[in-house]
Amino acid sequence: KGCRIGVLGAGSSAFDNAIAAIDHGSAQVDLFSRRNTITREPFYTWARFSGFLNSYIDLPDAHKWELCGKFLDMGDPPFDKTVDRAERKSQFTMHLAEDWVDIQQIGNEISILTETGSRYTFDKILLGTGTVMDMSAASELRSLLPHIALWKDKYHDDERDIRGKYPYLGAGMELQEREQGCAPYLNSIYVQTPACMLSGGFHGIGLSGIKYGSKCVVNALVRQLFLENYNSLKDEFDAIFHQAVLTRQKSGLMNTKN
Repeated sequence: KGCRIGVLGAGSSAFDNAIAAIDHGSAQVDLFSRRNTITREPFYTWARFSGFLNSYIDLPDAHKWELCGKFLDMGDPPFDKTVDRAERKSQFTMHLAEDWVDIQQIGNEISILTETGSRYTFDKILLGTGTVMDMSAASELRSLLPHIALWKDKYHDDERDIRGKYPYLGAGMELQEREQGCAPYLNSIYVQTPACMLSGGFHGIGLSGIKYGSKCVVNALVRQLFLENYNSLKDEFDAIFHQAVLTRQKSGLMNTKN
């Protein structure tokens, strides 16, 4: 309570946190955006219909590359009512086209220098800047990275394009090999996180998309387990079939005698 809060970012989470800080007693909340306007177009809302959520994964790579690029460029904008609610609060101030360029700790305070040359002092800061695609940050996957196919390996290689760092997933959202035969076990690892966005759309994002993603992963996993275990399952079936044949033959003999 009574704190001065600086928020970097202008997406939905940044506004939600700014409002929450004020509701919990902050004296002042300043929100900063590198853009000169607040995006209010319902890009993500538009995509939350069953056709897109269920079938994006079946689109050609070129369409996925284009759509995902636009989603990533616009980010996850706040709802109009969320922006309006923040702006109605007297403790809230929004700074457009004013990105942070320097942060310093001075005693118990945090000093922020923006690209306009202005300096602000806060007690706490909140970062609502989104995420960065970096699979090396997942320690459990780090040793596998040299073998995992990324979009830059399969579609477009440009180190400046963040899309190239997304994993290039299969039809069931399973990891793919960078080179065929180098790590066949990768297709047993399924991805249902924001990392699947380029390959699977919203299959790993939000409740509306996750239900379609879960169905996709479950179907692929069941298919894989069935195919991998087909020989043993076939042996089990043959044993049952053989027993049924013997039973039928035995029953036929008994009927003949009768």
